[in-house]
Amino acid sequence: MDMQGLLRLSAKKQNRLNRIQALDTLIAEMAGEILPAANAKTARLSALIPLLNPEEGEKLNQYRKRLTGLREGILSRNQTNGHFAADVKTYLNDAITLITSGIADRPMYGLTGLSKKPSMNQPSLISREV
Repeated sequence: MDMQGLLRLSAKKQNRLNRIQALDTLIAEMAGEILPAANAKTARLSALIPLLNPEEGEKLNQYRKRLTGLREGILSRNQTNGHFAADVKTYLNDAITLITSGIADRPMYGLTGLSKKPSMNQPSLISREV
């Protein structure tokens, strides 16, 4: 995926996140009005099921189960992405260390600033020609 595609996807995700947060706030406010004893921040969909007729209660229960599954999927993917990002960081650090370690072990210039001839003829990943 190119950078522009990634930026478009990120903007779409942010838009959907804002819509979900707005709906979540609306549901919490409505639940607080229907069930004043419950705290609006912790109102649960399951508390609304007894207030509905059986058909609507069953639909709400199905939505609640689907929402729970989606949340678990999101958490699982977030953990996988976190592990992937950590692994990529480790691999990149290892690659940079491998590339630069040969140079650090065999400096081209001495303490006086004059050029030093390498003590051994070893292959180098970076050209030393000026």
